[in-house]
Amino acid sequence: MIETIYIKGMGIVHSAGACALANGQAPAAVVSAVQGKVPLPAFPVERFVTKARDINAMGAGQKMLVCAAGLALEEAGVNGDSRSACDLYMSAKIGERNDSVDAAIFAAAADGVLDINQELARLRPTHFLAELPNLYAANIAILLGLKGESLSFVGEAAASVQVVIHALEKLGSARTSQMLVGGVFNGDQAMHDEYLAGPDAERLGIFGTAACCMVLDAESQGA
Repeated sequence: MIETIYIKGMGIVHSAGACALANGQAPAAVVSAVQGKVPLPAFPVERFVTKARDINAMGAGQKMLVCAAGLALEEAGVNGDSRSACDLYMSAKIGERNDSVDAAIFAAAADGVLDINQELARLRPTHFLAELPNLYAANIAILLGLKGESLSFVGEAAASVQVVIHALEKLGSARTSQMLVGGVFNGDQAMHDEYLAGPDAERLGIFGTAACCMVLDAESQGA
């Protein structure tokens, strides 16, 4: 039984930017909220995804998670063939809305000219799929070259905690030696407007946005 697990690298994409663990960037003391949400700034996903069509096929949450994963692997020095044995545990929510498609559906329905098949054809594969967490993990594995075991958890905050718990259990049992874990919460979505417009808006506060990935390892070298 292994009792100590080491963090070899960490990548974070949040409302104040993107960073790795070593060059940690503290959240800004004052953030600009727009209608109860903090917009996500630009982050360097193109460092890890070179093809424009791959970037265009992803929503904001998936881009954040891929970028955070790339930063974590980069900082941990997990490159090339060494990624073939790295396991992958990720969490993500079910469904990702396309605001422009939603608006087009409502407008067409109001005009009485709705063709649901035409509107559904506008959706990217990542939109509103029950398999979305698996798709996130699969995308990271393909784009970043990870070939170990892949396990997905459905959800956001609580699911991300479960990701780490299960990763620590597996690493502790010595059934694997290295793992990339992470999760994402995209607070800058129109779907959150209904919460912010309700009677509990002040109690809810402001929606932030973050994705975080860590490379966990049973070996201390490089930690």
